[in-house]
Amino acid sequence: CAKLLSLGYRFGPQYEQDIQALVSGDKGSSNWEAAVEKILANSSDGARAYVERIRNMSSGAELAGAAFCLWGALIIGGGAAAKPRVQVLCGKNACHLFEDVTGPGRGERKAKFIQLWDSLVKGATDDCSSSEEETKKDNETF
Repeated sequence: CAKLLSLGYRFGPQYEQDIQALVSGDKGSSNWEAAVEKILANSSDGARAYVERIRNMSSGAELAGAAFCLWGALIIGGGAAAKPRVQVLCGKNACHLFEDVTGPGRGERKAKFIQLWDSLVKGATDDCSSSEEETKKDNETF
């Protein structure tokens, strides 16, 4: 996890700011955590299972996998391109998530992210990621 943290990303507070901006207009709600729990309660079984799976992650490999999926989409995927669309749909106050992945240096950030992930898999064996049973469970959840 230290290698992942060395990238310097801390998306949690940015997600929280964006969610707060989105729910503050929802009948005066000021508690984003309660709003998220309400949304989860009305979500599909698959969405709830996804959240539960993330909440129960305990190994570095599991956490790294989640970070790759969530961060990769922002850093090397369409984060920079998505910001203007999100801003139009949700307003400027719901775009904090994009602060660290847009603007000058994007190419360098992208290259550093890719290099880090490549370094994590060098020397890895086929059986180090997860057991066959865990992989089947993951595929069913996601």
